Amino acid sequence: MKKQKPPWLQRIPVDPNKLSFDELRYFKDVDAFLSEPVYGPEGLVYFLRCFKLLTVFAMTCVAENRYPPLTRCWEDLEKFFIDKHAFQDVVFVQAWIFFDFPFGNDGETLLDFYEEYLKNEIKKDHFQCFVDQMRKSRMGLYQEILSSRKTIKFRELITEQTTTIARNDEAFEKGEIFLTRLVEFKGQILQLGGAKRFPKADESKLLKLVRENLTCFNGSTEKEQYENLMKLAGPFWLSFLTSSASFPVLKSTHYHHYLKE
Repeated sequence: MKKQKPPWLQRIPVDPNKLSFDELRYFKDVDAFLSEPVYGPEGLVYFLRCFKLLTVFAMTCVAENRYPPLTRCWEDLEKFFIDKHAFQDVVFVQAWIFFDFPFGNDGETLLDFYEEYLKNEIKKDHFQCFVDQMRKSRMGLYQEILSSRKTIKFRELITEQTTTIARNDEAFEKGEIFLTRLVEFKGQILQLGGAKRFPKADESKLLKLVRENLTCFNGSTEKEQYENLMKLAGPFWLSFLTSSASFPVLKSTHYHHYLKE
């Protein structure tokens, strides 16, 4: 009697005979990730469910080596941060790889290729808000200036822009600085994934760190340089947050490393 494949193996979008053991393990983990229930506000549930489906598309692209720079980036950052569980949530590292890494010939990110893929999907309109918001999003450094039980008012370092978001961090100190990604859903601003936080005393240190790297990025103003830094320097921030004596901080332009043949 022929042994039936487990349900998760039947659902993967590539031929399992072409995958290595590690790649099969990744897809099993992704299937478990997809099967987890999602709780929270409507907008957060929507974004996380869409993110989960994007993850399947991303892992298919990596397994097939459809875009070699993406594969190099994933394997490198997976080794440095994901496989070592440097970050507890499953959004922080992956979000930069999927949303911000410009690996296409014309600077496209995975979102651009995912949007093209969705053109043939019946529910493509359902995902458009997700794609549009993720394309606009980036990491930012936001300082708490006022908070209530339901909201937090942020002032972004460098840009000085203020934003009020729905609160999903239970406890933090006055003036703490959040490294996080903000998205909008039906007029409400939300944090996507967990924030990495710094005490108020680190403000001058963070400003110095940002300004030391601004000149590496294009922009006619300091604000534009900052926005490009926060969009493109994902590996730098990841290594900064997890740096130790055995792991140096990566350059803010480290993403170029994955674009080389």
